[in-house]
Amino acid sequence: MKHTTAIIIVLIALSLSCALPLFSAELTYDMATGKITGFDLSNATSYNTPSSYENSTEVWMQDGFVGRLNYRGDPTTLTFSNTGDNATGSSNNRFYFTYDTNGVIKLNRWREFFLVTRVKGLYHNGTQHDFSGINTVVAHDGDPVAITQGAGPELVAPGQSGYNTSGISGTYNGSNTFKYKYKYQYIWVDVTVIQTSQKRNLFKGYYKTQFTANSTTGVNYTMILVGERDPRNNQTEPSAFYFGVESIIANPFPFEELFSKNTLGNSLFLGRLRYFSLDDSATVRFSSDFGGSLTTFTLQSAGAPPVPYSLVFDPTAPNTSAVQITSSSTIFYSAYLPTISPIDGSSTEGNVLEGDLRIFIAPYTHPLSGTYTSTIYCILTQI
Repeated sequence: MKHTTAIIIVLIALSLSCALPLFSAELTYDMATGKITGFDLSNATSYNTPSSYENSTEVWMQDGFVGRLNYRGDPTTLTFSNTGDNATGSSNNRFYFTYDTNGVIKLNRWREFFLVTRVKGLYHNGTQHDFSGINTVVAHDGDPVAITQGAGPELVAPGQSGYNTSGISGTYNGSNTFKYKYKYQYIWVDVTVIQTSQKRNLFKGYYKTQFTANSTTGVNYTMILVGERDPRNNQTEPSAFYFGVESIIANPFPFEELFSKNTLGNSLFLGRLRYFSLDDSATVRFSSDFGGSLTTFTLQSAGAPPVPYSLVFDPTAPNTSAVQITSSSTIFYSAYLPTISPIDGSSTEGNVLEGDLRIFIAPYTHPLSGTYTSTIYCILTQI
């Protein structure tokens, strides 16, 4: 396969105020037995109407299974929205694979699809629980999927109600088993593509789609999937990959959380950057300006002097030393590595680059009161 090159910019907004609690949520992708490429668009799925899936029958075993979205945080709602190209000549407000071959995009060539999802939980003892018991069909662009349970490793204080590893609730007394805030350590959402009979000008070649799951707790995940219809040997497949920042600190967060963060080794966690592609390696670098040349990171507030801060990237896959970003030419490289599912321990190999974004400030920094914001540009180049 001929590799492609692209530059993608992710904007991270940070706010500082005086009195809000610190928390974060997390939404990540788990391929499991799913896929992000190789969707055969030649024929519709055997049962291809939304009503065929509004029941309790599992569908993740089908060929259109994408994988899992793994979630941690308070109960939330995921809204699935088209964030890629818009097909022309369509009328159902669904999702569409559109022609994208050898760099040529044709929005009047497409195959329509919708999504079937199912929300499940993983107890702290590792047991899976299909607590929803029914599918949720994302039939149209903008449809929601409710996650009615929270998940995560957080603990409760003595005297508070909590859960044991089996999901049974009780009052934690400081030494018994009811220590977990949430019933589950993970919630996951199975996502399956169902191709409808609606198509237009489905010529030979490759097709791409992009949709995003946005949560009410402030995290999101964008999927880029690639399908095909009998491509010729001289036709190049577009890249299917994920690139984003997850587990962002709450916005705004109290400046007190930053007061004691004054060194590279003692810095404040903001979020986790992830890149994943089956086919394409990549590099990532960081800057403080849209042009990608500066690293003068500051927090800005109207009527107040800017507050300088230092950015740190701590790579976890491949696992290397944390680096303070003092130059926009500092580059981090992906590696071909296995990624392990937290749900069932299965392994998927691909081009991976993951790491934590952190910041710290100089000692004795005392800004004026107010809300401060900043933007960090994370620049991805596929190789």
